[in-house]
Amino acid sequence: MIVSAISIWEIGIKIKKGKLDIGLDIKEYVFRLNIVENFGIVPVDETIWVENILLEWDHRDPADRTIVATAKLKGIPIVTKDQIIRDFYPDTIW
Repeated sequence: MIVSAISIWEIGIKIKKGKLDIGLDIKEYVFRLNIVENFGIVPVDETIWVENILLEWDHRDPADRTIVATAKLKGIPIVTKDQIIRDFYPDTIW
């Protein structure tokens, strides 16, 4: 299982703004993720940014676009309840 690094950023922003409480700070959260077996954090590199830009999708949220671009490049499903993502990228779970 993988997660885009941009998702870590989104979670961190929500924790910082007090919109999300996961019981630990973002550094501890990332530390714990990094020790989970068969789990990885995919960095957002130039290939993913280019795919993000090239998506034929009129959606402005850069994080959502990056998540979709990452999944598309990796050929993997996205776990989401977000209907906008589900409508564009059919390989979703939830």
